[in-house]
Amino acid sequence: MSQIFDQFLKIVIPAALDKKGSDISVINLENQSSFADGMVIISGTSNRHIHTLATSIQKELSLKGIISRLEGLTSCDWVLVDSSDGIVHIFKPDIREFYNIEGMWSSFVTKINPDDYEQKNNILSGDE
Repeated sequence: MSQIFDQFLKIVIPAALDKKGSDISVINLENQSSFADGMVIISGTSNRHIHTLATSIQKELSLKGIISRLEGLTSCDWVLVDSSDGIVHIFKPDIREFYNIEGMWSSFVTKINPDDYEQKNNILSGDE
């Protein structure tokens, strides 16, 4: 995984977990794609929840100096947060299932377990 995408994940995943994003998957596209180093797929429960997830993730990226743009905020069934090196797809579960992005990249997908992720980051930061 590229260092840039790793730093992107260290911003996006905590921001998503903080706003109760669910079923988080990471797709590492390093040396597989010319459009991004990787993607994060997140499910939201409603249009408002998806909107909140997207704007919160964009805000956290901005605070770290990463410019991103949002697409899909008008309907909020599927919102894209695009920072060029990393892309976040936030879906309603039925829309996510229909497009099945994880299926297209199945050999590059890692599911994020929120409990394991938070515990690992607390250990690394000394918060345990």
